This record gives sequence, C-alpha cells and structure tokens, in this order.
Amino acid sequence: MGGDISLFGLADLPETSQWAEQFEHAIAAARAGDYQLGRELCASALLDAQPLLARSERQLRIAVTALLLSGCFKLLSRLVAALTGNSVRVALVQSRRASDAPLRCHEDMQGPIVMVDSRWLADLSVSDPFLVGWCQELASGKAYVGNLQSQVQVKSCHIPV
Repeated sequence: MGGDISLFGLADLPETSQWAEQFEHAIAAARAGDYQLGRELCASALLDAQPLLARSERQLRIAVTALLLSGCFKLLSRLVAALTGNSVRVALVQSRRASDAPLRCHEDMQGPIVMVDSRWLADLSVSDPFLVGWCQELASGKAYVGNLQSQVQVKSCHIPV
C-alpha cells in the first residue's frame, strides 16, 4: 500500500483530511493486529466521510480497504447499501485451497453474501486490481455481486449488491 495517504490526493483536500487520516490509522492498526481500534476509527471516519465517498472512487477505495482490513463488515454492508441502494452481507472465511478465488458469492434466504478469503486480506492494498474495479462500480452505483465474481474469475451469480 505504501502507507502514504497523500499518494491518493486525500490529505490535500481540507474536508477529507481528518477522516482520511482516520482511515489511514485504521489500516495501520488492523495491520498491527489491533482490529478493535481499526473498527473504532472506521466507524468514526465513516460518519463524516460517507456523503463524500460517492464523489471519488479513490477516496472510496481507501475507506473500503480500511473497512475490510479492520473487519468492519456490517459498516461495509451499510456503505454498499447507501451507495447502491441494495444490500449485501460480507463474511470472512479461510479458504481450504490456494487456488480458491479471494471472493466468492453465495445466496441464502437472507440474500447475497460475499465471502472474503482471509489470505487475500493479509495482502490487501488500496491498489489491488479487484478493489479498484469494485470501488469504481460502487462509486457509480452500478455494483453487482455478479460483477464481483467476474472480476475474480469465478462463475457469476448475477445477484444485485
């Protein structure tokens, strides 16, 4: 990731500098194993940042990275719902095989669920190709679970996010 939020131009924007720093600290805390602090920082930053995130895919990417790394799956689900009008649940799983896709889609009686492989999260950065594509779709309001699957080259299930 590089760790420098200024690489994305966020620190230069006065209205985003405080929450951008909070997301950066959340990422650092999660990488250091302090997931509780990461979640607290994400929750605080998301309250201020949410209205601005839809305007910039790169701002959204840093927020989604922080939410994923900190294990803020309910907050991520709420952010997706706010941006797209549709809900999705996110769950952390440990894949049995290295060849498994980092994200898999499943639908149960409660709706769509995206299962995130914990090994993928260990190496996640804001420049991850999947994350870049998904955040572009989220920022445009056109994200679908089927699109998630096609980005990670597994069978699409065409469930709206």
